[in-house]
Amino acid sequence: SPQAPRMSESNGMLPDGSNPEFTDPVPALGWKTKDDIKDVVVYGMPISPMVAKLLCMLQFAEIPYTLKEGTSKPDSDYKKMPVIDVAGRQVNDTYIIFKHLAPILFKNEWDAELEKQLTMQLAPSIEYTMGTEEFKSWAGGRYGFGIPDFMLWMLGWAMYEFMIIKPNIDKSVKEGLVEVREPKDVLSDFKKKMKGEFHGGAKPGSADITVYGILMPWIYKELPSVKAAISDAGLDSWVEAMKAVVPLEKIYPAE
Repeated sequence: SPQAPRMSESNGMLPDGSNPEFTDPVPALGWKTKDDIKDVVVYGMPISPMVAKLLCMLQFAEIPYTLKEGTSKPDSDYKKMPVIDVAGRQVNDTYIIFKHLAPILFKNEWDAELEKQLTMQLAPSIEYTMGTEEFKSWAGGRYGFGIPDFMLWMLGWAMYEFMIIKPNIDKSVKEGLVEVREPKDVLSDFKKKMKGEFHGGAKPGSADITVYGILMPWIYKELPSVKAAISDAGLDSWVEAMKAVVPLEKIYPAE
């Protein structure tokens, strides 16, 4: 599992000056308009739900970016993904990135508490309940985590149950960073608060981008448990509408 980040004693930032999870950057970012979001570089793998969520937001907002695939930003003290550089300034953690980016793009529609709930619950709930075979489908292939097929075949069960997925989520639950529920229940709560075709009403809002972005890797990989959770929550038509807004091939282009 990733090493715990080293902390700077002066302002709560990491030694490289970037922010820890759920912590606002110091000094403040000062993002005021979409024009401030320039020279964007994203570090991460698009099969990660949090990376996909960020890429979905950038695609929706038509903000150009360069993607550098990897499990973290090289030489950074922040060891998770995604990381985003904006005009040379590094920002970590999709909750914090969205906290500062979404109000610019969605004005008063941004709901910080809902965003935090969705970020803390949806992805870990799906990952914790998907099972070994679906983990192998998610982790393998071109848009996977770069794990060789033979290693997944031999060690996939151990990676899922004992080495990576469940242990990391258990640790995050104990630290209060995530919550695990039935995925269909998280999605049903989202559905109940929809204001029209989309959560945002007649057009997608920030919560639509968050949920669809998190789901994109597993929709792309056609995982049965995720498909069932979407259907059970009554979100099949919403997913099709979101596919028209940000097509899967924008994040997972065919080669």
